[in-house]
Amino acid sequence: MNIEKWLDIFHAAWKNHDIEKVTSLFTDGVEYWENPHYRIADINQIHKEWQAIQSQKDIKVSTKLFASSDNRHTVTWELSYRQGNETKQSGGVYLIKLNDEGLCDYFYYVGEAKETK
Repeated sequence: MNIEKWLDIFHAAWKNHDIEKVTSLFTDGVEYWENPHYRIADINQIHKEWQAIQSQKDIKVSTKLFASSDNRHTVTWELSYRQGNETKQSGGVYLIKLNDEGLCDYFYYVGEAKETK
């Protein structure tokens, strides 16, 4: 699986609150960083971390492939969703490495919330 297909599946699973599908995109031994100071220990913890999407509504996520070298990819992203009466927005960068089977074995996420009015 190439990075574009991986991102398409990732987006669709997120928008459909399909945590099983999201986590199926990662290897069991993935090195997964939720931010520069928080490494998630294993695939079970990733599954727990993704439970947060259950309360997200009207999810809009867009990505742009910024750079690729072999199986390593830099992707910029923007996200907005409704949670309760609030609209939340953020943006940032993913660093993604896919193995030969097209599963992610390295995922590094950094982002910042956008101020909403």
